[in-house]
Amino acid sequence: MNSALRSRVLCGRCALSVKFDRDLLIYITWQLGVVTNLAIGEMFGRTYSTVSQRASAIKKMLSKVNQLERKFFRIFRFEVGQI
Repeated sequence: MNSALRSRVLCGRCALSVKFDRDLLIYITWQLGVVTNLAIGEMFGRTYSTVSQRASAIKKMLSKVNQLERKFFRIFRFEVGQI
């Protein structure tokens, strides 16, 4: 990991956009399933428990985005079909 990315990922108190980026990286690493939560936590300066919590939060968020996207396209197709 380069130093600029490392400083963003390891920040204690950081902007929400940085937290989201970090949590997304945690989720991607967790989803790959090649390392333990403990190892992921060490990479990101978090505990294994936090890794689990952040991965679950991102997974839930992505699920809501997918539902919203599907709903949008259903409505969009209906509206476009009316024209």
